[in-house]
Amino acid sequence: MSYSRPKTLKEVTDMIMSGVSISMAMKEFIDELSKVTDDDVALAMVTDEPKLTGDATTDAVLGGFAELIADNASRQAPAWCFSRLRFLTEPVYTGGKRSRELMIETTPLAMSRRGYYCGDILLRNFKD
Repeated sequence: MSYSRPKTLKEVTDMIMSGVSISMAMKEFIDELSKVTDDDVALAMVTDEPKLTGDATTDAVLGGFAELIADNASRQAPAWCFSRLRFLTEPVYTGGKRSRELMIETTPLAMSRRGYYCGDILLRNFKD
């Protein structure tokens, strides 16, 4: 499958809807985001609302990621990421049962308040 790296979360959703896994689409997006040095450019990458995918976890991750990028830039997150459809009704943990405590402790608030516990792994590529 051939595709170009997504430069916005909207493009991430397009990739996912075309059959690319969320992990691959987000990896490619994070690779692009890691090149950005201007907070306004980073925020522009998440400003436009991506389509809902129909998968509650994916939709929550996209909302949380937009909020996280805005928080890292000390900017207000786009309104779309606060839609109730961007929050899980049941928690999701990316690790096994033994790593839950670590996931709970290290997951950024933008993700954990949505019920998605991933630790800080998603962010290691572009943290200062």
